[in-house]
Amino acid sequence: MELQIGSNQRLGQIYYDLGDYHRAMECMRSNVASLQGELLHTRFGTHIALSAITAWTVLVLCLSKVGEFTEGIAHGDEALR
Repeated sequence: MELQIGSNQRLGQIYYDLGDYHRAMECMRSNVASLQGELLHTRFGTHIALSAITAWTVLVLCLSKVGEFTEGIAHGDEALR
């Protein structure tokens, strides 16, 4: 699971940087769905932020880029909880 989450995170960030927001959203949605319960507090080898926070952040940024503000707000609210 750690490898899949790490791969999705890196790919999602690359897709975001390339402007391929829909592919980035696929990666980050997968991570948001996987990172539940105790996994919410796991870094999976990163030193900067929790993996779940990074996934939500990139997902919300992508959603804003494609005009999906309602879904973006919902994910943002969930991340704050």
